[in-house]
Amino acid sequence: MKTTLLLCLCLGFASKCAAEELLATYDWRELADTGRLRGGVPVRLDGKSAVQITNTNDTALQVQLLEIQQPPIQRRLYAVLGQVKYESVQGDGYLEMWNYFPPIKPGLPEAQYFGRTLGTSGAMGKITGTSNWRAFMLPSSRCP
Repeated sequence: MKTTLLLCLCLGFASKCAAEELLATYDWRELADTGRLRGGVPVRLDGKSAVQITNTNDTALQVQLLEIQQPPIQRRLYAVLGQVKYESVQGDGYLEMWNYFPPIKPGLPEAQYFGRTLGTSGAMGKITGTSNWRAFMLPSSRCP
């Protein structure tokens, strides 16, 4: 079975405090042109810049899309926001964000944290079945 996942241009970092502040946006075509897109194919769909990921078999598929070095995060709480559209996803899929922080003391390992969209609904809802464009959010917080 063919599964298609599309992520919209709106991917960006937003500081989450009293008010949302958009810190950066990323364009899939620009990322591909500069060699920073690690997976998927940039496309235009419904007037939006998106990245398309297609799985043509029944096994799970893991795709790293991009790595953001030195993101412009200034506050403790932040999130990656965007839109996702998908068709014929079997089982429960999710978007995942890994965060790596320097060690808090020399000799200690770096801190590694991740978040996934595995909720039952809303912006943190899992990816299953078919959905038109909907918002997603991957929240996180910086280490002290």
